[in-house]
Amino acid sequence: MPDQPSSPNRGTPHLLWDCENLGNLLGRERRPARVRIEAELGPELTEVLLVSLASLRQDAAADDESDAA
Repeated sequence: MPDQPSSPNRGTPHLLWDCENLGNLLGRERRPARVRIEAELGPELTEVLLVSLASLRQDAAADDESDAA
């Protein structure tokens, strides 16, 4: 069984990198994620989503820093 990441947020960047590079290996040209999301949700909801995700990431980073202290 693979090692579990020490933080639930640690694996996300690796997964995103893997997904992006798998597409590159398969020779697929893809539009940026933001463009694809905007096509589905519209620009207003996309902005809300991205701001929310950025806030969650900042909160997780702050938690990691306080755990290390």
